[in-house]
Amino acid sequence: ESDNNNYRVKIETEEINNDDLLIQPTSLYTPSTQFKITSKIKAFDNYVLNMTQLKDGRIAAYSTKNNIKIYYKDDKHISLRGHSKRIICILPLKDGRLASSSEDVSIKAWDVIKAKCIFTLKGHSQKCHCLMQLKDGRLVSGSDDNTIKIWNLATGKAEITLTEHQSSVRSVLELQNFNLASYSSDNKLIFWKVESAKKITKLECKEYDNVLSIIQLDNGNILLGAVESIKILDINDFTCIYSRACTHPRNICQLIDGRIAYLDKSTKSIPKNENIPDLNGQIEQLVKVYHDKVNTRNYIIKKYDRITIIDLDNKTEAAITLENNDNLISSFVQMSNGSIVTGGFKSINIWN
Repeated sequence: ESDNNNYRVKIETEEINNDDLLIQPTSLYTPSTQFKITSKIKAFDNYVLNMTQLKDGRIAAYSTKNNIKIYYKDDKHISLRGHSKRIICILPLKDGRLASSSEDVSIKAWDVIKAKCIFTLKGHSQKCHCLMQLKDGRLVSGSDDNTIKIWNLATGKAEITLTEHQSSVRSVLELQNFNLASYSSDNKLIFWKVESAKKITKLECKEYDNVLSIIQLDNGNILLGAVESIKILDINDFTCIYSRACTHPRNICQLIDGRIAYLDKSTKSIPKNENIPDLNGQIEQLVKVYHDKVNTRNYIIKKYDRITIIDLDNKTEAAITLENNDNLISSFVQMSNGSIVTGGFKSINIWN
């Protein structure tokens, strides 16, 4: 990355055409489980923790530092700098801007063409783990201070603060009926009734252990990804209508074709005299090494290096094959043209 001012001005003012994008628009998508790598980007000096596709087709990503990078062709990128501590989450906004939260306890909105911070939202007393934009344009944030705030982006003010949670808010979601759902680290899943733009009331509270993510499926039902299972709740009465055992599913999403995908672990047994992965820093979230209780001369290594797909209609599952992939996967997302983009150590890979 270059910090040369002339270089950055050139990138910021350069017109971006479709031919310059890493993800090419297409109207044709064929469901598949076989993917070949088409592009590899040299990204950060650590693991890529999350990525998203911007409205104009570029890829925004962040690592363990306090900046966000936006890639549009090969390794060309611009950097968004302004947070003083590590980035926690990013969210593309409906008008093309990007929102981000950080351990510096601020929320920022960015002009992703000029690479400038437009404004900073302050009001939480602790860092925000989740951001979500309502259909009416307002921004929702969930924080370690146990509150949910709903922000008017035109004024920069929090219009509503919800205080029903008694622990850190980890997920927020707007439902298709315009109501809300939120989950906190004390295992409480709260459904909220949006009475008006100024009034939101608690509708129902359920308890589910160790939920990592919440998404709403195309049919309206709610999918919970937990430490040891995936569950689907009926949107009408919030009862569980599907459950499947799995271990620490990450980055759960619904693919364009309707199937469910998540980052999954493979398990391998190796002799103790072989080299095992370095377990320093961020990699501890991605690799675990155990003593093999059956064969005491071996280690058991569990690592995130594959993507599993569940077809709910046919009740089948399969692993996406990423050809010649021998790296850990720290994050993944499907783009609008069906491509799979994975983040790993120092790189972003695009698969078609």
